[in-house]
Amino acid sequence: MIGWGEGIDQAARYLNARPGAAGLKVMSWYPDGVFSYLFDGQTVHAEAEWEQTEPLLLGSDYVVTYIHQWQRNLPFPEMLELLSRRTPEKVIYLDGIEYVRIYNLRSAASP
Repeated sequence: MIGWGEGIDQAARYLNARPGAAGLKVMSWYPDGVFSYLFDGQTVHAEAEWEQTEPLLLGSDYVVTYIHQWQRNLPFPEMLELLSRRTPEKVIYLDGIEYVRIYNLRSAASP
């Protein structure tokens, strides 16, 4: 198990470089921390139950996932299953290890 937030800052900077970044809504595993401190748009987080989280996820422009989410199957298996059928727009590697995936939920290429 690895991951203490490394690369989350790079995800925020990547999304800040997108057109209209200040108007973007992004779901992040770190909504009240490194990501939200650096990201110019709105950051949302998962609720306690999948039923409340799913509409927040689907109402977001992007979702940023972190390595320990995949390692620990967090926050919900349903969310990770939904994302596993998509291709990340950006993957952030550190020392050859994948740490962060950024999914564009508005991309026509995603199912």
